[in-house]
Order: sequence, then structure tokens, then C-alpha cells
Amino acid sequence: MYNPKNIKKIIRRGLERKLSAQDAVILKSAQLIYEENELLELEMDVLEEMVAERTMGAPGQRNIDTGTIIRAERKQYIRQLLIGGMRVCAGIVVVGLIGSGVLALNEWWSERTVPSAYEKLVVAGNRVPASEFACTVYWGNSATVVGKESRGRLGRFGDKELWRRDNGELELVQLPSQFSFSAGHKPDIRVVTDAQQQCAVWLPDGSLIRLDAGSSFSYPVEKLGAPNMEISLAGRALIRVREHADPHPRTAVLRTPNGSLTTQAGEFAVLANRTDTRVTLLDGRVDGHFPIDDGYRILTNRGDQVTYDRCCTDADGNINMKLSDVTRTDPWQAVAWTTRERNYRNVSLREFILEMNRTYNLGVKSVNCIPEQMTITASVHFKDPVDKIYGYIRKAGLAMYESNGMISFCGPELDPGRLRYPDGVSDSRDLMDVLHGRDLLAAVPR
Repeated sequence: MYNPKNIKKIIRRGLERKLSAQDAVILKSAQLIYEENELLELEMDVLEEMVAERTMGAPGQRNIDTGTIIRAERKQYIRQLLIGGMRVCAGIVVVGLIGSGVLALNEWWSERTVPSAYEKLVVAGNRVPASEFACTVYWGNSATVVGKESRGRLGRFGDKELWRRDNGELELVQLPSQFSFSAGHKPDIRVVTDAQQQCAVWLPDGSLIRLDAGSSFSYPVEKLGAPNMEISLAGRALIRVREHADPHPRTAVLRTPNGSLTTQAGEFAVLANRTDTRVTLLDGRVDGHFPIDDGYRILTNRGDQVTYDRCCTDADGNINMKLSDVTRTDPWQAVAWTTRERNYRNVSLREFILEMNRTYNLGVKSVNCIPEQMTITASVHFKDPVDKIYGYIRKAGLAMYESNGMISFCGPELDPGRLRYPDGVSDSRDLMDVLHGRDLLAAVPR
């Protein structure tokens, strides 16, 4: 299946725009088996054969040594990547000489060479380097710890293998159909980040999930050809779903604790907690589906942002949702967490503490006791110790109190753990859910 002869046939079908889903899976796996220069040689051989057969030649130019031109351009392209990190188009300068076949070749290489909306927004030197990525991958009763030292193939989960790329990103590779499950339970693959961890995972269909600290996503072990791809997310992530040329493209469904998001081609940042969900579009289109009257929203413009909150309780004690904000914002703000250094200037102290709680897992139960007018100025590097964060909070004039492993800002006499819940609200509910968006002192009996 993976011998050079078969791989060349698949590459040719790709250039002729006849690539099947199974071909794409085999080609993806071949990228892990063959060295990059070996794949390039196979690709060049196919192009030369097609030129010799006059399937791609332009009239009056059949004597041009197309293979030599292609090889020279490819070698120059690789040299630029190695010595300068310059991102160049994978298409070849001699498009006019070899026709539409090179356009197809350019499309085949686009995953590696065409910058995404995020890559245009945050330059490489400012990003948390992928070499620092770390996480834990769970599947059934197994746990695979991925650290900076992890390399190559890390494990097999049913019909998928987990690999760590040389740059530090992870990749789930779909194995050929003979490895698929026929029956029985198929546990999801779950990727989890701890405090001060981030990671990026490429899925078999070419989608990318980049997780912030304290986040997780679940990916099902599914059969090939399933109509949709479903992912469950808790926390914060940057998500990129690639557009496919299939006449019946798959829809990516992202499930959050409060609703779901769908896209066939889109790049967006999402914050998905039990208390709120915020989506910011970077490119493409994303549809939001949430269980309220105005819960269906379509995001199509760069910077479109929508926020849903679990805000209040009804007479039966049920927590309701509302559409709290629809706006256009600077998309950079939605991905600032991916940068090496985050600079905060006169920002809300509440928002800063919530941000640091996600990154460092501080154990903050509630920020409702922090006066809304309090602000903070700080600069946080992704490797800074937690003590530096505590120092910024104290410098801002805020006292912290620790109780049962949780941090409170309400003082020893108004500690949230000792507050009585409002009448009619079960004390089994999480206090953050009950009082989200309300003054904490309103729950204290007078």
C-alpha cells in the first residue's frame, strides 16, 4: 500500500483532481513514512511522466525540460524554509509553462505553506513556541503524557495513531480501514492541558485544535466517511477547519457546555465555560446554536464576536442563558493568550484574575467581591512563576484569602464558602453558577 509505485499513483490522481477520501488517508500516512525529499522525488517523477505524455504540456513548449525547472524551484523553496523561515507559496513560478497541474500541486502543499488568518495576525516570533507544548492524552483507561522531550509516534488509539511533529505539534493519523473497529465500545480520545500548558493537535481531516492552559477537547474514534466531525470542548481554544473540495463537505460540530458551533471552513477562537461561551471569528464562517430564542447566530466577518452567558435563575431555580453581547472586535485580543508575552494596561482587575485563573489554575471561586472599577497594569511572560501573578494582584491593592484550597477576595467574614444561598436555590448548586453576574453581597441575609 505504501510502496513508491502506489504512492505515485495516488499523487497523480491528486494532480488530476481525482483523489478519493481513502487516497487522502494513505497520502497523509505516507508523509510520516517517507522523508520529505523522498516525497518530493516521487512528485517530480509523476510530473515528468505527465509532461512526457503531453497531458500537461503547453503548445509550442514541449521541448522545455519541465522536470529540471520543477526540481530547481522545489530545492530553492526548501532552502528558503531552512535558512530564513520565509513563508513562500508552494506553487511553482513556471505556472504558465506547465499549466493547471501545478495549481493542483500548489493546493496539495497549501497546508504547510499558505499562512492561516492566525499566522498573519500573530507573527512566529511572538507566539508561544510549539516546542514548549505539553498535554496529556486519555483514551479509555490509558493516559499518554506528552512533554517537550516527546518525539515521533506516541501511541495508537484504535484506528488512529498519535505522532508528535518535529516542531512540537501533535497529529492524529487515521490508519487504513483494516484497523477500524467493527463493533463494541469506542472511547473518545481526550486531550487535556494543565496549568501553564498549551498544545496543538492536527486531526485526520486537516483541522487544527490549539488548546490554552486548563482546557480539554474530546475527539471520537469514528468510522471513515462519517457525515460530520464532532468535537467537545471545555476551556479555550483556537480552531481551524479546512475547506474541502468534496461535493458533499463534512461539517465540523464543536459542542460546548452551553451549545454548539458548526462550520465547513472557518478559523475562530472560542472560550467555552459552564458560565459563558464567547466566539470570535478570524476567517471563514461559523454558525452558533444555543438553546434560547435568539441563540442562532452566523459569524461571517473578521472580528465578529458573540457572547452567551448563564446569567440568572427562574422561579424553579433553573439557570437561564442570554445573548449578552454581539460586537465587532480586534481579533488579536481573542488570541493574545497564544503569545509569549501578554501586556495588560489599565484592564479590569476582574478580567485579569479570570485570565490568570485559567492559565495558572489559581483556584479562584468568584471575582464578584472585586470592585468593578479596579484596574491593573501588568506584563506576563508564558514562563513566569505564579508568585509573580500574586505580586501583581497585591500591588493592585487587592487582598487575597485562602480557604480550603480556594482563593477568595471577599475577606474572612464574607468568605463565599460561608455565604447562605438565596431562598429557593438549592445549596447543591455551584456558587459561581448561582451568583454569576450578580453582586455577591446580595446573597447575604440582612
